[in-house]
Parts: sequence; C-alpha cells; structure tokens
Amino acid sequence: MRVFQNGKVFCQDTGNYKEATLWIDSGKIIAIDTKNQQPSQKTFESLCKDTHLRASYNQNNVEIIDCRGLSILPSCIDVNLFPLDKNLNAKTIKSLAKKALLGGVSTIFLNPYTQPSIDNEAMNALIQSMDNNEAIHIFPLIANLITTNDNSLLNNIDTLHALNDNARAIFSYSSISSNYLYQTMQYAKMLQIPLCVLAFDEKIEQGVAYESTFARDLGLPMITPIGQLKEVAKIKEMAKFLQIQVIFMSMNIASCIDMVCHEKYLHAQVGLPHLIFSERDIKDYDTRYKIFPPLLTRSKKVKLIKRLQDGKVALLTSMQSEISAHCKQRVFESADASVDGLEYFFSLAYTSLVKSKLISMEYLIQILSCNAAKLLGLQKGKIAEGYDADFMIVDLESAYRIDNPLSPYHAMEVYGKIAQMIIDGNPYVISL
Repeated sequence: MRVFQNGKVFCQDTGNYKEATLWIDSGKIIAIDTKNQQPSQKTFESLCKDTHLRASYNQNNVEIIDCRGLSILPSCIDVNLFPLDKNLNAKTIKSLAKKALLGGVSTIFLNPYTQPSIDNEAMNALIQSMDNNEAIHIFPLIANLITTNDNSLLNNIDTLHALNDNARAIFSYSSISSNYLYQTMQYAKMLQIPLCVLAFDEKIEQGVAYESTFARDLGLPMITPIGQLKEVAKIKEMAKFLQIQVIFMSMNIASCIDMVCHEKYLHAQVGLPHLIFSERDIKDYDTRYKIFPPLLTRSKKVKLIKRLQDGKVALLTSMQSEISAHCKQRVFESADASVDGLEYFFSLAYTSLVKSKLISMEYLIQILSCNAAKLLGLQKGKIAEGYDADFMIVDLESAYRIDNPLSPYHAMEVYGKIAQMIIDGNPYVISL
C-alpha cells in the first residue's frame, strides 16, 4: 500500500486543485483524504469503504510519499503512435515506452501498420509481452486489412480482438475500398468498440505542403484541404448510419472539425504539432517540420486553435512517429514525414496551451486523458476512488529546455517538469 501525501490533486469535477492524500493499493485508488490527515489505521478505516481492505491494513507495509509543493494529475493516454522507423520489435517498443514514461504518458495505442504489421497472433503476443514487462501500458489498435502478395484483404477482426484483451479499437485508413471500409465499421458495431480512422485521400493530390503563397515561393508541391474534407464527409455519413463511435486521427482542418464536433458518435483528435507550428517553420527547408498531415498556414492554424478553444476537440496526440536521422537528412520533398516529441508531451501541451492561457487545465486533462479513457473503455483518466492509479506528480512551475536536435521542439523552454510517474500504483522517478 502506498500513500501520496500533501499533493495538490486536480479535481476535474470542480476544475480546481485541492490538497489531499491518495491511498493506493493493488493498482487502484482506494481512498482520497481531502483533510490530509496523518496516515494511520484509524484514518484508513475512516476513509476506506472496503471492509476486506480495512481488515488487511498493516502500518508496516505502508509506504508514504511526500508530494508537498507538487501537483497530482491524471497521466496521459496517446492513441495512434509508431515506434522508430515504424519497425516493430522489442528494442523499438522499449524505446517508445521510455519516451512515453518521460512525457507523462502511461498508456499508448500503437498504429498496427508497422513492419511487421500487428495483424497476427505472433505480433499480438509480442505486444502483450512488452505490455507486461514495461512500466507503461502498451495496447495495439486492430489492423483492419492484411496484405498478402501485394494484395490487401479484410482481416479477421473479431479474431484479432479476441487475441488481445487490450485491443480496444480498430484502425483504418479512409481511402481503402468502400466495401472493406463498410465491413470494418460493421465489425466495430458488432464488437462495440470505436473505429480510429485517418481521414485523408493521399491519391487525390500529391504534395508536402498546403497550398499557400509561402509554399509556392519555396517551390514545394502543394495540396488543398479536399483530401481530408471529402473523406471526413464520407466517414461521417457511414458512421451516423451505423451509429458507431469514430475517432478521426490527427485532424487539422477547422472545417472538418466543424463537420463532426456536434455529432454524438464522432470525435476529433488533433495533433499537438499543428497547434504549435505553422508552415513558416519550414523556412530553409527544415525537414524536422515535415509532418503528415502537413503544417498549416498561420491563418488556418489560428482557426484550428479557435476550434480547440471552443471545445470541439476531443483528443490530443503527440503524433509520435520518430525516424532515423538519415531518413530526415534529405531534400524536403524526399524526407520522411515524422514527429519526435513524445518524451516532452505533457510539458509541451501544458506550456503551449495552458501556460499561454489558450485553454484551461481542466480541458487539457480531458483531451489528454479523460476522453480517451471513456472512449476506449479504460478505468483511467481521473483521480477518483476505484480508478486505476495512473497519474503523474508534476512541478508546474519548474522549466527545462528541450535538447534534441532531431526534434522540431529542439531548444524550446517548457514548463511542467514531471517528478514521478505512478502507473498501476508503482512510482517511477523521472529525470530529464
């Protein structure tokens, strides 16, 4: 049993901090003492409703952790990440898990279209093994297609779902055949799990930047928002007809968010890079800023931020898709699109969105953790009795400078230094 004392616990119900003591046992939050009483058997018995736990209390087995001066917040959940170079093996998953831990992320959902794909029993067994061995929770999204002899066929989605208890959503690209897409949605309805979809038709236009005077002056191949707009409209109508939950991955066009934000079953995920950077950062053809979907013009970025401030965004993602240096050190058009920033995720989000007074801490916690937990059926995302003891202990006033020359965030000063990550009730000291 562990007791986290004197911390400023963020209460989502009120949107305020309250000094409290958290009692943790068997990976769960079993009691919250807002009076901050000295831990003792008498205190525990007055707080704990579970008679079995009260009877098993042993003062000698209680570890007390002092969180004085620090904030206690739900840890982040990030959906649709890739390991290094999209290569799936124990080494790349371990590296990704370490970055997540440093960045305040306790649960990640992997995009299944890695090399090799997470579309069979062996790869699901690898993910489960890594999930058991790493500090964070590592879950796969279910691959809806399987490729054999250069042909894509619909996967046996219900079998993949049965292989892994943590396979809580299906992933699909929107531009696959309508027949396969519709059958994928039927699987989502049958299994009662969400569909995560990247709504973009990469065949309609070929380019690396959105159409603008700036991109034209750089001589970059350009695209328009139509590749996202038409796919969102298509998915929206199909999902409404079947009444399934759909999470639109990495949306960055404001009008697309407008199309889905008022629909009961549809949810917009936005990438943090699109809220921080704009196409102007591509100056000198800096490939660190080549991401997919591409960065927006300044005016379109302002519109995207306005949708965030209006509460139309449901989830926030780091868009983690790190690649090796040699894949970035090419001419801009040939360089791979990628983002490396998972290990600074919470600090970046807090600094750029809350510290800058764009949104409240309450809303940040919703889009970083709470909403994803609800959609994916996890007992996480909230500091409350009965919830999983997945949270972070943070010094919100402590700053550090990011040192990663391959990251677009290099040299940025960020606030919200994580002191400890608590996952399943186990503490992990963070040192950046």
